[in-house]
Amino acid sequence: MKNLIANLACLILLLGAAPAQAILLAFTPSFQTVASGSLATVSLSIAGLDGSATALGGFDLDLGFNPAILSLRGVRFGDPSLGDQLDLGGSSALICSSGYDTSPSCPADLTGGVVNLLELSLDAPDVLNALQADNFVLATFSFNTLSPGQSALSVVRLELADAYGDLLIADIQPGGITVSAPNAIPTPSSLALFVIGMTMLSLCNRKQLRLPRRVDHTKGAGEIILPGRTFQATIYGQACN
Repeated sequence: MKNLIANLACLILLLGAAPAQAILLAFTPSFQTVASGSLATVSLSIAGLDGSATALGGFDLDLGFNPAILSLRGVRFGDPSLGDQLDLGGSSALICSSGYDTSPSCPADLTGGVVNLLELSLDAPDVLNALQADNFVLATFSFNTLSPGQSALSVVRLELADAYGDLLIADIQPGGITVSAPNAIPTPSSLALFVIGMTMLSLCNRKQLRLPRRVDHTKGAGEIILPGRTFQATIYGQACN
C-alpha cells in the first residue's frame, strides 16, 4: 500500500510539473503572395532553445516545395542580423547543401522540389552554450516564381543535435508561397482616348489661331487692337494688317 501511495505521489508530481519549452522550426513569413516572375524570399528559423542548457550544434534537413510553381535560386546560411549562430568561436562550421558549393552564400537553380541543408558547428560546446541565441535564422531561401499557383513549404526530413551531439526534438510549422498572375497593363478606355484626342486637337488649333490686329501704315504712332484691349505703339517701317 505504501508503495502504491508513493507511486501515485510521483505521478502527480510529474503531471503537475511545467512542460519543457518546445523547440520550433518555422518559416518567416509563414505565407506570402508574390506575382509570377518576381523573386520570393523566405527564412527558416529555430526558436525555443534554452540558452546554456540546449544550444544547437548541428542540423540536417530536407526542404520540400512544388517545382512546377517555384525553382530554388539560392540559399544563405546564418541569421542576417546575428550572424551564423553555429560559428561563434571562429572555428567555422561545416556547411553543405545538395547541388551547392560549401560557401555560406550558395546561388543555384535546382529542380526536383527537394533541397538538402546540413550545417555542423566546430565550436566547443561551452562556446555555443555561452554565446548562442535562443532564437535565430538557420537559413534564408530565395525562389524564382515560375507560374501562378500555390506551393507548400515543408521540412520533410529533420535531424537536430545539441552542442554535445545528442538529438533534439522539434515541432515544425509549415509555410507556403502563393504565386499570382502578373498584373495586366491597363488599356485606356474609349472615353479616355476621346478626351486625349480632343485635347490634342484643341492645342493644334490654338497654335494656328491668328489674332486680329490693326496698325496704321504710316511711320509713327499706331495702335494694335486685340479683342477687348488696345495698345499704343510706335511703328517703324511698313506694318501689316
